[in-house]
Amino acid sequence: MQQMTTRVRRGVLDDRTSACAVWMALAVLTVLGMTLGAQLRIPAPGTAVPFTLQSLALVLIGLTLPRVPAAAGMAAYLALGGAGVPVFQAGSAGFLGPTGGYLLGFLPAVVVMSTLRGRGCAGLIRLHVAGAAGLAIVLLCGVSWLSAWEGRFAFSTGLQPFVVKAMIEVSLAAWMVHAGRGVRIGRRRLSG
Repeated sequence: MQQMTTRVRRGVLDDRTSACAVWMALAVLTVLGMTLGAQLRIPAPGTAVPFTLQSLALVLIGLTLPRVPAAAGMAAYLALGGAGVPVFQAGSAGFLGPTGGYLLGFLPAVVVMSTLRGRGCAGLIRLHVAGAAGLAIVLLCGVSWLSAWEGRFAFSTGLQPFVVKAMIEVSLAAWMVHAGRGVRIGRRRLSG
């Protein structure tokens, strides 16, 4: 009986250790994805906020990862950037510049996307809704911050240039996640 209890405890501990290692790896991948997405910077006309691939990376993270590792990875990314590690876009003032509100919106956005996506295989419509809700949070935080930064409502500089880009990114990410799910399910059927 003692040996059985010890094996069960070890099994539970091994499962928890494995889960923790997987979640840490996912958090590291989140930081890397967001860092790479931030490095491509295209100036947007009429605004201090450039176009980057961060929002695409953010939506992909929110639509694919479970809530806890997605949030942990995003919190790590923001903490590293806040500490001065060059994970934000080159030349960015981070939280102290005009893009600070967008950055602050990343964490709640990824949690909302992961939550709305739900467990298991979400359909294409649900993926679109979750992605749109997440980017709406980012844009709302960004416009609010930019309005305080510029001293006037920042619709034309903080929202308008990014709406079409956000819609394209949500659609692209939703289709990528949906297609990737089909590949995984197809592989399982072939190997099963």
